[in-house]
Amino acid sequence: MRTAAPSTVTGWREFLSSRGIGCLSSDTLREAEADRPAEWMLTDAQRDEGRLGFEPAAEESLQALERRLGVRLPRTYRSFLATSNGWSSMAGGVNLLAVEQVDWFTKLTSKLLTIWSEPGMKFFVGNLEAFDRCVLISEMDDRDYFLLDPGRVGDDGEWAAYEWNEREGVELDRYASFGALVTARSASIS
Repeated sequence: MRTAAPSTVTGWREFLSSRGIGCLSSDTLREAEADRPAEWMLTDAQRDEGRLGFEPAAEESLQALERRLGVRLPRTYRSFLATSNGWSSMAGGVNLLAVEQVDWFTKLTSKLLTIWSEPGMKFFVGNLEAFDRCVLISEMDDRDYFLLDPGRVGDDGEWAAYEWNEREGVELDRYASFGALVTARSASIS
């Protein structure tokens, strides 16, 4: 059964709670914590409260991010940040950035884009235009990227979301929204 993508603060709370219960009782966590707490996977607060994610981003921080980017965030992503200011890798192998760390892909990866623009790197050329207009919302661990594209907006006002791993190929996996991306990624690791 396909799970509907969360789009509201209430929806994200329910989603994070259900994912937290599964992750906190997972074999992966039990194995990692066989000898001692795996602080790299979960903070003490996450473990104690039985949830993934972090404290909500303040409205002032969300507004500051929107001013810095010069755009209003799409509803699903804004609601997520108002629920949890980032998300740890226990939630699917990708760390989602806190509101203070989110920025344009070109700003956060300028050296990488320079390398990809060099002769001989033509297999990245097709993505350069998308990268130029995308917001990077994940850490770049293991060369995985989660991106939001304000240049591709659906009828519902949601920005296209991409998952991309530079080792696996040149194609960006496109989703209708941030919520759809996270739901799909979460389902793939359940």
